[in-house]
Amino acid sequence: MTGVRATAFVHEGVELKSATRNLFAESEVIAQINQVDEAGENAVQFLLVIVVWCLLFAVSWPLALALIVLLPILWLLALPFRLAGACIGAVFALVKALLFLPARMLGHR
Repeated sequence: MTGVRATAFVHEGVELKSATRNLFAESEVIAQINQVDEAGENAVQFLLVIVVWCLLFAVSWPLALALIVLLPILWLLALPFRLAGACIGAVFALVKALLFLPARMLGHR
């Protein structure tokens, strides 16, 4: 094989053997692995929240019930600020892309 180097990716039972020219398939496998890792982290965080809420309910049930009622209201109040933060982040990303465009056109990364 001239100019082609075989590579293999193995992570938690997912294996992909390909050549270096097949980077798209490799990035798909890596993205799938990251999704599995994020799903596991979300499940652990959810269980941790449930356990902490149960402890709070055992210690002070009125506070635990107030938390259930007030958290959705606070989440709704925070939505406009999250939207504004996303818009500001998008504007900064656009400015960065425009500033680095000449360098990318010249072939620098």
